[in-house]
Amino acid sequence: DLEKRAKEWRSTMRKVRKEDPGDIDGIIEAKVKEVREMLQSGTPPSMVEAQLEEFEASMKASPKMSMFGASMWIFMGGLTVYSVLMLKGMVEEKKDQRAKRKS
Repeated sequence: DLEKRAKEWRSTMRKVRKEDPGDIDGIIEAKVKEVREMLQSGTPPSMVEAQLEEFEASMKASPKMSMFGASMWIFMGGLTVYSVLMLKGMVEEKKDQRAKRKS
């Protein structure tokens, strides 16, 4: 049952959190090891189940974007708009120069 859940966790983390498979494997293996140790130490199954449900809920939640990440997206968007406007101005200038040469 634990291996089946681990497979579902990998799939969820790839789809929802869009994490690199190399990063996911370490997280999943650590959680599986932790659960096995809890079961071997005699932790009640209901407590283990509650912890697994909490882990699954945190895993399915979309990661929040940091302020730095949001700032970078805004900066890159502004840079893109600025670059397009500059390129457009350069093309217009080149057209004007060609028109002056022809006349």
